[in-house]
Amino acid sequence: MSKLTTSNASSSIATALSSYDWESGIITAFQLLLSRANKTAADSSTSRTDLLKLFVQVESAIQSANPTMLYADVLAKVHSTIASDHFGLAPSADEDANFGASIADWEPFPESRDALLRRNFQFALNKVREEWGVEAEQVMPTAQSLFHDHVPANKLDLKSSWIARRGSVVGAKESDLEEQGVKVTYTWKFETLGAMADEVEKQFGESGEGA
Repeated sequence: MSKLTTSNASSSIATALSSYDWESGIITAFQLLLSRANKTAADSSTSRTDLLKLFVQVESAIQSANPTMLYADVLAKVHSTIASDHFGLAPSADEDANFGASIADWEPFPESRDALLRRNFQFALNKVREEWGVEAEQVMPTAQSLFHDHVPANKLDLKSSWIARRGSVVGAKESDLEEQGVKVTYTWKFETLGAMADEVEKQFGESGEGA
């Protein structure tokens, strides 16, 4: 494994959605729509995996066409599109809006809070607080989605850490991007944010300072 340096591991970590179990949040938010369609997540046509793959396909297309759209609005449009195009239903504006607002209900992974309280994150907060004087080489995007987080990081020539959670579907396979002609690289790979925090402490000790 490449060594995590003090500057990129501790200065400013963009945790993005890796702290939250957003796949479960999405599936939960879809339950009303599935109920209206007389479907359950256990049905072969709407399995968790298939529903998440459908979600990311629609979401990616909407984000690409509307790069400045607020994410809650993206989610609302995803709900409307899947409801009409996939289930043949006409959702109300409130149902779309509620799906978009469901992001506030996504639960963090059990280890996330502890990981974010480690010295490396506190160091990041301290540095960012100093008038935002953070250099690009000090920023290390740390996230689950290869498409949404690591591809943009590649474009900015940033080192990044992939949180490749076991069992994840969305953004979890490099092969899925390769099929779309998209290449992605990352500097480090961990199964959880907690595992990354453990590695930082292992390499630099509790002080967060490199040797």
